[in-house]
Amino acid sequence: MSLRTWRQWRSFLLLQLLAAAASAPLSHSQSKPRLPDPLATSVIDQMFDQEFTKDKAGALTVGLIKEGRLVWTKSYGFIDQRHNIPATENTVYGIGSVTKIFTGLMLLQLVDRGKVHLTDPVERFFPEVNLIPKKYPWSPPITLVQLATMSAGLQATTSTLGDPYATGPPSTWEKLLIAALPRTVYVYEPGTRRLYSNISYSILGAALERAAGRPYLDYVQDEILKPLGMTSTSFFVTPDLAPRVAKGYYLGKENIDPDLPQQQNGHEGYWTPLGGLLSTMPDLAKLMQFQLGYGPTSVLKPETLESALTGLVASDADLLYSDGIGFSAVRNEDGHIVVLGRRIKARLRSFI
Repeated sequence: MSLRTWRQWRSFLLLQLLAAAASAPLSHSQSKPRLPDPLATSVIDQMFDQEFTKDKAGALTVGLIKEGRLVWTKSYGFIDQRHNIPATENTVYGIGSVTKIFTGLMLLQLVDRGKVHLTDPVERFFPEVNLIPKKYPWSPPITLVQLATMSAGLQATTSTLGDPYATGPPSTWEKLLIAALPRTVYVYEPGTRRLYSNISYSILGAALERAAGRPYLDYVQDEILKPLGMTSTSFFVTPDLAPRVAKGYYLGKENIDPDLPQQQNGHEGYWTPLGGLLSTMPDLAKLMQFQLGYGPTSVLKPETLESALTGLVASDADLLYSDGIGFSAVRNEDGHIVVLGRRIKARLRSFI
């Protein structure tokens, strides 16, 4: 889909966390952080309120992290407009490409544990990758780090709109991926260009699953979500989460399946390792706290996290986007660099 199309999906208009810049992580003995300046939260509130009132569709929940802790939240709109159910702090949203962060963390964990190397060929763990027609037969096998940094040369998806393999329960994601591979193409010679690629992260998830010797869904739950305390984050719409799940609303003019917004809630097929998670703002705050260096270190060594966050590998020709493992960096016109979860701005109308 085009950038404009993704920005029109209200099922993703939700989760952006504004991180008040952290210095060194707090120790447990330090006092609670001071509450945010009321003027600052007023400005943030006004900014989001103005954006939301442009069409008043769907829902939005935002939070502010200060000194490694969530100190302010606010929600806008309705998770179900027909029944006037308002969004709250605990609303569950499909978080889209932010899921790629978890797949990236899985890769880094397996590197730390000696299960894989970043430069390992994907075919060593997932030989089915060779079902993709080889447009560049002279190129060496693609690697795990190329998939993770969007430099494997693969297209974004198997189709531009309504990907037929991106529908189905999480339990079927690998089967659908394998079915999609013969219809996938190399757009560029591997290792030579950056190209944002969703299917790359699905292939990465499959390879890591094989390397870990455990199902991808179980691994992410046990090794990442549980240690981070993300108890309201899941690939499935469980009975506990179901009443809080936000409905999706499509605002575009293109001819599109009206049920597609709901597809993002637990039915993403092979998109599961790249966009299948559902979560809440407080849970995503825990993820942000971890990324800001506040632990727990049991998830990832601090030096590994630091190395990953500074390891930008590729860039677009205009130098505006580049990629690391599980995240993107955007260079704004004013010279500032913003680190994002995978293509957040491409899928959410939100601010950072």
